Amino acid sequence: MVTSTTGQAQARRAHRRQQALRGLLCSMYRNRRTYDRRSDIQWRGHYVDSHGLWLLVMALGVMLLSIADAYFTLLLLQSGADEVNPFLNWLLNIDHQLFFVVKLAITGFCIVWLVMHQRFRVFGVLRVYHMLAASLLLYLGLIYHQLDLLHALPIVFV
Repeated sequence: MVTSTTGQAQARRAHRRQQALRGLLCSMYRNRRTYDRRSDIQWRGHYVDSHGLWLLVMALGVMLLSIADAYFTLLLLQSGADEVNPFLNWLLNIDHQLFFVVKLAITGFCIVWLVMHQRFRVFGVLRVYHMLAASLLLYLGLIYHQLDLLHALPIVFV
């Protein structure tokens, strides 16, 4: 009888492991670490399982603005502008597609890092999610500046 019980337990375990998508979807809504449970942990960094919708919106906003920045940079370069960042300027001299891919990869890596460490503090003062919000505002300012530069250019139809 022990073997049948062991066999049933192994069958249940194997069946449960095949339902990975169900477990992933359930963990999105019924997770344990969504906030800090103790007041003493607020001053130390800690990780959470679930991130708020506002964080997703900010992360997607930064990524979309980074794509727009790369595109507008290429348009401005065709009009005679210069890239200020020496590393990205070096990539532009090699290949425009390489510039685009590396710029988005660096931005994406930084966004993932900021989201993962959102509850940590920099120098014990500034929360990391404030850095993500600041980067969103800086990107908005940069896109506004680039659109202003593009608006000042004469329209040339090729």
